[in-house]
Amino acid sequence: MTNFREAFGATSSYIARMSTLDIAARLTLVILLLKSTGVWYVQIPMVPLCVAGLGFSAVYRRWEYWATISAILAVAYFRNWFAIDNHDFLLGYWCLALAFSVAREDPAQWLAKNARLLVGLSFLFAVLWRAMSPDFLTGDFFHFLFLTNTRFTWLASVVGGLSAEALAGNQAAVATLVSDPSTIAPLTSSPTLPILAIVVTWWVFLLEATIAMAFLLPLTGQWSKTRDLAMLAFLFSTYAAASVVTFGWILAVMGFSQMDPRRQGFRIAYLVAFVWVWLGITPWGNLVAVFS
Repeated sequence: MTNFREAFGATSSYIARMSTLDIAARLTLVILLLKSTGVWYVQIPMVPLCVAGLGFSAVYRRWEYWATISAILAVAYFRNWFAIDNHDFLLGYWCLALAFSVAREDPAQWLAKNARLLVGLSFLFAVLWRAMSPDFLTGDFFHFLFLTNTRFTWLASVVGGLSAEALAGNQAAVATLVSDPSTIAPLTSSPTLPILAIVVTWWVFLLEATIAMAFLLPLTGQWSKTRDLAMLAFLFSTYAAASVVTFGWILAVMGFSQMDPRRQGFRIAYLVAFVWVWLGITPWGNLVAVFS
């Protein structure tokens, strides 16, 4: 226990000495190294670029470096426009924001501004889309996800009370419908699942609306903590159930980049959230089944 405390204390001290830009840039490079588009014309230049940036801080402090990475990603996005996930576009915007920020005299301040703007606009558009979608606020959207989407299997089974057999049957029914749209694919639910869908729907909607307002409004002083509290609540609650790792990592890095560096508690919390998002790929349902 003593060795653990000493190691934790040394790690905390090392992190406290690092600047926001140093940590944000290196975490972004980790994301790019692990999760950037897997086509050869991205991987060949991206791997040595990321390794160079991780090894030498002078490299990622130049705007040309991030502009080059942004250009590589842009080529991949335009060549695979309809196959690119939304979070991949956000990663590209974030790399471009890093290029603009490090070109300024005060890169940390500009990085914080760009992070708030990107987070605020992303969540604002998400809230508007959800508000205009007739099947979202009713709970139907999440109900369908719980019934069919493997990323929410453990939540649907452990919290929603849906059996493994019903989940397998639902997924088989959807596969049949995809192969033959003329067929009817009945789905099996449980009494608890529609209630869970409504709760999750309004939790997500209200939390995302809070994040959008907090990040776009010019909050100062103690009110600015609203941004960090809302973002951390989103990260820890969402990635206890979902496994969209890249999106969570990007949000954690942008949240970290915009916070007041004097708030060491939030600083550590964002880094823990970064790890927590990675744990989102863990098959929680299998673990629960083993220990139940």
